[in-house]
Amino acid sequence: MRIAFVAPLVAPLCDATSRGPHIIVGDLARALLARGHEVMVFCAQGSFLSDVPTAPIVIDASVSSAFQELYWHVQHWGPDVIAQHAFEVDAIALCDGVPIVNTLHANPTIDEVVDAVRACAWPAVTVSDDSQRRWRGAGVVRAVTIRNGIPEMDWERRAPDPIALIAGRIAPEKGTAAAIRVARRAGLEPVLVGEVYDRGYFAREVVPLLDRAHVFRTLPRRRVAALMQRAAVTLVPVEWDEPFGLVAAEAQVAGCPVAGYARGALPEVVPPEGGVLVTPGDEDALADAIPAARSLDRIMVRESARDRFDMDTMVDAYEELLAETATGLAHVREAAA
Repeated sequence: MRIAFVAPLVAPLCDATSRGPHIIVGDLARALLARGHEVMVFCAQGSFLSDVPTAPIVIDASVSSAFQELYWHVQHWGPDVIAQHAFEVDAIALCDGVPIVNTLHANPTIDEVVDAVRACAWPAVTVSDDSQRRWRGAGVVRAVTIRNGIPEMDWERRAPDPIALIAGRIAPEKGTAAAIRVARRAGLEPVLVGEVYDRGYFAREVVPLLDRAHVFRTLPRRRVAALMQRAAVTLVPVEWDEPFGLVAAEAQVAGCPVAGYARGALPEVVPPEGGVLVTPGDEDALADAIPAARSLDRIMVRESARDRFDMDTMVDAYEELLAETATGLAHVREAAA
């Protein structure tokens, strides 16, 4: 197949990022290339992905005009199918004449986006059963779940260090400040890895807590994986209904148990063999849960996660759905002829 990926234009794609949709676009594009498909990733100017061809789009006047230009280039490239991963209305509504699979990396919280997805005749993918239930409740009945896969990583058995990893974008919904507080209460050194998404929150809530904390703004994934292997626990005290929870999944694949709040899809992503989840907002309970998480067998944490987040399983599902979608349009064209 000839597959055009549409990436979120909010930031350039790169190999060192904490943005989940960007990570999945890169992983999936590489995997489909390796299976012999033609792939082009249409993305924001300044993007670079190793081993993946990209077509950067200049964003000047507005997001709407950027997506109009993007789809002009997509049509000119002539794909069989589009794998669409942005969450803007125009990314979903402007495609015309080419079959498209919209992957919904967020829950249905923006009415205009919900309306655009509902009006689209092509399939939609949700990244968890929890998110699928929310989208179906919003009227998107064709939503199917394909859970995110995690590529294999180098791994060695080792005794963890007394650190708590706090990874992902730095924003209120990720509970960064709560994670730092809880780590210190548990006697662990906080290690913070992520892009500052909300600068006001960072200055107001996070900076005053950073005494002696190690902070890395962005790191290549292999270095994040190495930190996960070192960490005693990865903390995810999210303050929103997480659509998936990529950090929690990656931590478990690295053999690092997770402690966090039971919100959104996290109960799917973090089963009892992978970590401990507590009532959302209860920092006392989360601090008390850390010893139980640390007591888990790290080999079992890793092996269970490798099975649940198998990369080939994700790629198989996308490959099948993209092929069915492309073939569906071909059948329509044949019938019209």
